Amino acid sequence: MRLARILALFCALPTSAWAAGQLAQLAAPGETVTVTLQADAFHDECMPLTAGDKLVFEFTASALVEFHIHYHVGDRAFYPRFPQEARVQASTFRARSDQAYCMTWTNLQEAPVSVTYTYDVAGRDVSDETETETR
Repeated sequence: MRLARILALFCALPTSAWAAGQLAQLAAPGETVTVTLQADAFHDECMPLTAGDKLVFEFTASALVEFHIHYHVGDRAFYPRFPQEARVQASTFRARSDQAYCMTWTNLQEAPVSVTYTYDVAGRDVSDETETETR
């Protein structure tokens, strides 16, 4: 129920919100960021990717969080990386289309959770390999 409420709230945001700076990119590629999520809160890190770009990211959380990657087309949200629970993850993601993609962490705990993350974007590569390590 709680997750459905959070997703419904987030999915109601229009695509133009990112373009208008309301979902601004908070971290520069390569920068390490730590955020504290209150109970039921989420944090987005959004960036424009072009088809073929590779997003390389990792994060560590003080407790289990839900993590996913999504983008919006009109009023619809698409999830090329489905929600999953993790405390630590190091992975790559290849964009299949030009979009403003968002990495999202949601606190499913009753207490605050700290999330530390970093990411980088690499251009097109002939390799389509995706590696994920989740703990």
